[in-house]
Amino acid sequence: MTTLDSIVSVASVVLGTAAIIYVIYLYRVSGRDRPHDPERLRRFIANAPYHLLNKEVFAKATEVMGSEAAAEAWMNEPYIGLDNEKPVDLVTRPAGAAAVKTYLNQIEHGVYA
Repeated sequence: MTTLDSIVSVASVVLGTAAIIYVIYLYRVSGRDRPHDPERLRRFIANAPYHLLNKEVFAKATEVMGSEAAAEAWMNEPYIGLDNEKPVDLVTRPAGAAAVKTYLNQIEHGVYA
């Protein structure tokens, strides 16, 4: 083994080790080492401004309930007409937002079936 072979061998070990350390560093700073938190989205939705989630649904809820505070309180309660789901959980999906708007229309017209 020549001197050049030795230098190349040592350099490849050093560079390989540095690459492994860099990959571990990237993995740790990317957030993948954080524990999985299934409630993260639910907490985000619970703390989000409702008008950003679905403006039409929140406007309808405000109109039917009489105030923004009442609409926010209404959106955080489960209802039988929504399969015991909270409106705030449903408005993040188009089908859920449509179901909440339909339910609000029923409440507005006195139809609870």
